[in-house]
Amino acid sequence: MGGLRGRMFRTADEGQTWTVVEKPPTSAIVTETRLADGTLVAGGVGGEILVSKDNGFVFQMSPAAGTVGPIFDLTQGEGNTLLVAGPRGIKSVTLAQ
Repeated sequence: MGGLRGRMFRTADEGQTWTVVEKPPTSAIVTETRLADGTLVAGGVGGEILVSKDNGFVFQMSPAAGTVGPIFDLTQGEGNTLLVAGPRGIKSVTLAQ
């Protein structure tokens, strides 16, 4: 779960306890999604796209970050693409494998 000031938290016990997630500094995290392969992706209002391959323990900045402007929402597209919505409309970006 993401929030203001770019902090992210995770829970493994249905919300009874929460742990801070390791990630690069970002703006507010406003959206998250899980891709079909289990990858977690989070988007920041500043255009950041963060990716986790370890079920949310650590997130890394995607090379696609900063290419679409502010992010309001995101979801999986076809193949290894991500559909990213923002004030400029919906754009498709390719995620590194």
